[in-house]
Amino acid sequence: MSAASCPAGVRQFLRQVSAIRIGLLAVLVVPLNLFADAIAEELDLGADGPLYIRLISGLVVARALMNLMEATLNSFFAQFWSNLLGLADSLLKLVLVGLVLALGYGMGGVLGTITATAGLVALAYIVCVSFTLHDLSVADHATHPAAEVCRVGLAGWTRPTVLPF
Repeated sequence: MSAASCPAGVRQFLRQVSAIRIGLLAVLVVPLNLFADAIAEELDLGADGPLYIRLISGLVVARALMNLMEATLNSFFAQFWSNLLGLADSLLKLVLVGLVLALGYGMGGVLGTITATAGLVALAYIVCVSFTLHDLSVADHATHPAAEVCRVGLAGWTRPTVLPF
C-alpha cells in the first residue's frame, strides 16, 4: 500500500483501522464494564469478580492494539522490533507474574500485572510503528521531495502527484 500511496496516506489508513477496531471492541467492552457487578454476581465470581471483568476488558483492548501494531511492523519488514517486543512481553509477564505470586497477591494481582504489561508493550509497539512510519516518510521525501500529501482511506484513495518510479 505504501508504494501506491504515501506515508501520510498509510498513517491515515492506520488511524482509521485502529479507530474501527477500538470502536468495535467498545461495543462489547463498555456494556460489559457497565454491568460488571451484575455479571460477576450471575457468574458467581466472588467479591473481586467486577475487578476481574474490568481487568480482562483492559487486557482485550491492549492485546487488540498489540496485534494491530505487530501486523503493521511486520508489513513494513520490521520483524526485528516486532519479535523483540514479543519477547519482551513474554519475559515481562513471566517475571512480573512470578513476583506478584511470590509477594502473595492473588488473582487480581496476576490479572493486573498481565494487563499492565500488555498496556506497556502496546505503547512500545505504537512508538515503534510511529518511528517506522517516520522513517518511511523521510525516505519518501528524500526520493520525491515535491510529492504532495495524499490520502488513503477505507472509502478509496487518491493518487500521489509524483509516481514512485
